[in-house]
Amino acid sequence: MLIFTPTDSDDRFNNTSTKIGINYRLNKDTALFGAWSQGFRAPQTTDLYRLQKQQVVGEIDSEEINSTEVGVRGVSDKLQYEVVIYRMTKNNFFFRDAQGLNVTDSETSHQGLELGINYDISHNLSLAVNYSYGLHEYESDRLNSGVIKGNEIDTAPKHLANTRLSWLPTTDTKLELEWLHMGDYYLDPVTNEHEYAGHNLWQLRGSLQLNSQVKLFARVENLTDEKYASRADYAFDSYRFFGGQPRALHLGMSVNF
Repeated sequence: MLIFTPTDSDDRFNNTSTKIGINYRLNKDTALFGAWSQGFRAPQTTDLYRLQKQQVVGEIDSEEINSTEVGVRGVSDKLQYEVVIYRMTKNNFFFRDAQGLNVTDSETSHQGLELGINYDISHNLSLAVNYSYGLHEYESDRLNSGVIKGNEIDTAPKHLANTRLSWLPTTDTKLELEWLHMGDYYLDPVTNEHEYAGHNLWQLRGSLQLNSQVKLFARVENLTDEKYASRADYAFDSYRFFGGQPRALHLGMSVNF
């Protein structure tokens, strides 16, 4: 692919980041909250000064995002929870299409729900659950790249989940079993025809406090030795899968003097 470097220039980007939030306490255990915010990301140096042949100098602007969220959170003796609904829009989104060409002024939308729960099952057993559902779509047409408004954004799964079960057999010992879920997602922004099926991973952690100074810990990652992709995409009429880490055991010790 032909890349050219433009002549010296002085590029400046003026952006404002704003956030307004509100919190309303319904009672001693429950509160409603909401926020509206603006954010930005100035173009990277390589985006500005390593241009493809169809790009022109000065066409790249800062990515801007507008976000609104509302939610409820609560706490009791055994239970803590938070539920949030959000809506975001992004302008001047910079990405590379399935042909490896830079797209500099796309628009996208993001909306969904996030849930977090921590529950004490007993005095030595607790459960933590985090779940996210999001719908991520292109909001502009790029016919030369094949991107159509309404298509789902590639490599953006709808479902993400994390669950941790923690057990304290003694005051000095802790065991934790974790389940990680990555939902399926599309690999191409054009037709949304090629998919990665997602994966489920299990992790096991443990720690033992020998005394006030010495602590032993261990963890097993990818407990079931699942074959999965840490990243996947589809470009130039072929799939690419970047293999995730196989089962791995880590041992360690911390000493405080």
